[in-house]
Amino acid sequence: MKPQQRYTSIELSYAISIERAIRSVTQLRQSALALEEELASLLQKTSPTCRESAYNLVHYLALRRHDLRELQRELIRLGLSSLGRMEAHVMASLDAVLGILYRLDQKSIPVELEQEAPITVEVGSALLAENAVVILGPSPKRHNTRVMVTIPSEAANNPQIIYNLLAQGMDIMRINCAHDHLQAWEKMIQNLRIAEQQLGKSCRISFDLSGPKLRTEQIEPGPELIKWKPTRNLLGQLIKPAKIHFTTQPHTLKTEKM
Repeated sequence: MKPQQRYTSIELSYAISIERAIRSVTQLRQSALALEEELASLLQKTSPTCRESAYNLVHYLALRRHDLRELQRELIRLGLSSLGRMEAHVMASLDAVLGILYRLDQKSIPVELEQEAPITVEVGSALLAENAVVILGPSPKRHNTRVMVTIPSEAANNPQIIYNLLAQGMDIMRINCAHDHLQAWEKMIQNLRIAEQQLGKSCRISFDLSGPKLRTEQIEPGPELIKWKPTRNLLGQLIKPAKIHFTTQPHTLKTEKM
């Protein structure tokens, strides 16, 4: 193969990869905007101070409906961002990557991509840090990650459990309201407050509200599952294979006797 032919082949592969990435990122962007339009009335009801974050959350939820792995591999091959850290600024990240892809493809950039997203990378990162402090409390001095622990039911009657967790660095105590009851939750909180006083520490509480327990509902009977399996001896060796006959005619199921 001549050097010129090899170069042309690589160039063609590169161009195809760019086109493929443009289509994929464009679809993601359209999906995010479609969900934004679908939830427009709900978004307008959010507090003005949280509205930009609400839009960003909707964009993020739209993206999580898709499997991004193949696109991420494509972007990495092109030397671009894999969109792996865009939670705080989804639309700005999509627009930035899409803009670079258009430049690589030597195409004019669409007008909508020239407009700055409501939440830029800088604004999104700042909002994320600010909201994290409001919800989760200040970042611990010993590390940057808050430690949230879901406590067991036994913690209601055993204060030592919560004491030990707080002593070991628990920053947020999570109560799973899908379990236990109001009296148990109150005891857990009382045990935490006592432990705070004893250790001179503070700890926030997160209540995870329970949703519909669909698994406890009766399931309406449906078509029964028919299983076939070969006959084996005590050693697991095949004695007789299972036979399945497909036919368009009505047929009564018969079990063969051994």
